Amino acid sequence: MYSQLKQSGVGTSVNDLLEAKWVLLTCFFLSLVFSYAYIKVMDWWATGLSWISVVLVQASLVAIGTFAFI
Repeated sequence: MYSQLKQSGVGTSVNDLLEAKWVLLTCFFLSLVFSYAYIKVMDWWATGLSWISVVLVQASLVAIGTFAFI
């Protein structure tokens, strides 16, 4: 089957995909794992991160106002 695929133009692309199938499957499943982990981390830390950003924006606005007044 591989020899027949190598002889046609489209077959070389299909043959490359067949040879790289384990790499493609590994990348697919790793992306699923990392995506799930990122979602769980954001579930745990989202509230804290949002309050940190609120405090930083407030502090920067106060600092800008102070330095504009001086």
